[in-house]
Amino acid sequence: MSALTSCFSSLWNWASYYICVSKAAILISGLAFGHGLLDNSFTNFLISYLKDRWEKPYSLRKAAAIVNAYEGATMFVAIFLDYIAHNHHVGDFKVIFCTTSALIMGLVVLWLSTWLLTPTMSSRLFYLALVLLILGIAGKLAAFKPFLYNQFSQKMKLDVDEKKIEARGDFWLYIAAFTGAVISTTLLSSLPWKETFMISAIVMVLVYAFFLYGKSYYELEDPKRNSTLTSRLEQATRLSKLLPVWTTFLVYSLVEATGSTFFIEQSNNLNDRIGNDFRIPINSFDRIPINSFDLLQSVISFVISQLSDFLIQKLGNQDQQRRARLIRIGLGMFISFLSCIAAWHVEVCRLNLIKRAEISVDDQNKSTSMSILWLVPQFVFLGLTKGLVGEGLRHFFYDHVEVSMKQLESSFNLSVRGVGRFLSVVFILVFRQWIGDTINTSHLDEYMRMLALLNLWTLMVYIFLLNTYEWKIVPPQHMEEGRRACLVVNESA
Repeated sequence: MSALTSCFSSLWNWASYYICVSKAAILISGLAFGHGLLDNSFTNFLISYLKDRWEKPYSLRKAAAIVNAYEGATMFVAIFLDYIAHNHHVGDFKVIFCTTSALIMGLVVLWLSTWLLTPTMSSRLFYLALVLLILGIAGKLAAFKPFLYNQFSQKMKLDVDEKKIEARGDFWLYIAAFTGAVISTTLLSSLPWKETFMISAIVMVLVYAFFLYGKSYYELEDPKRNSTLTSRLEQATRLSKLLPVWTTFLVYSLVEATGSTFFIEQSNNLNDRIGNDFRIPINSFDRIPINSFDLLQSVISFVISQLSDFLIQKLGNQDQQRRARLIRIGLGMFISFLSCIAAWHVEVCRLNLIKRAEISVDDQNKSTSMSILWLVPQFVFLGLTKGLVGEGLRHFFYDHVEVSMKQLESSFNLSVRGVGRFLSVVFILVFRQWIGDTINTSHLDEYMRMLALLNLWTLMVYIFLLNTYEWKIVPPQHMEEGRRACLVVNESA
């Protein structure tokens, strides 16, 4: 009985830590729901649209380069929006208001591009829609989290620490986005692209209206940031010290970019049946299985991130916790290497089976005996990597800057991912001999092996930097606390 009581007590403590119901959080989460639905139905699978939609499909090389450039541009636009939101008194609400409007217009234009228009007109409308989508998704990356955090910390006037505010905000956003992704996977994935765009646009209009309805419940005054030239120069000088370690994180973004392009294309010619009678629902674009894997990946990423934070907080002192966070990132890098190895193994087996079955390299619909479930390990490893490295970068930044610079964390992490995406475009062009018009005419096994070796090399560099520098430093916030303590002692003397 005591064990059951203890279990309920632990569950209650967990729920009270993460869950805090407010009208503002519910209204803001509606937008997160809409974005989750859109991501899982289209934006995370843009390469499938580029490869399957057009009368003359793009080559795999061109499609992958467009997707990576699109994602990289989105992240750098998000950095710019974050800057103007907090340094030019624009505010998160106005950024969300304008960028969501652009997103809705982008979906409408995208829907119009699927009508019976000339190929030239459809292509122009598509690229116009892509620009609007970049702006809309960048607004989410730049403003959603700080705006929701501000609701918990300002309007609700809760006496909670910053970590609890962030945990509650992240919980709301994840649950809303996850719900949208589940609905997208179960209801939208079997629809043609035209209907997918139309429904996504309608959903975004509804959640946008829901968001605007709650304006009176929001705390619209954003925390002020120091934007003087002197402070910016000081911040740039401090951040430059992180550059050596920052470069080791770029390979993580390369693998993440591969997950949204080549991992998806690997589903071609794979058998979508489980046993003799059960069949995974699949439409003509082969999106259902991949949607399911993407959903699994996001769940694993969230769970492993929260579990890592929980275990690290149980450690005795701040220095042990800081070192554990560095180990967490290193472990994520190693798992990223495993993800590339799993993808390499799948591609070797897939190409061998295609040759044995004498399937034409241009036939990407005929199935082999290889199950699509062979893709599960690489997506699981990728989810673990995102949970360990992706979320771990935030703590890494916090451990290396003073409290006054913590607001730059989003720009720091987005720059890692953005530069990595554009670096992926360079890799695609440099190693073009491995990437053909279709996945069956490519040698992605060579590309995956190269990424795996690059991961291993980067991990060794990261370990070297830990041993020579990172392991011995005193976190700036600790030095800041020490200076304050000295001031108190001097004043009392």
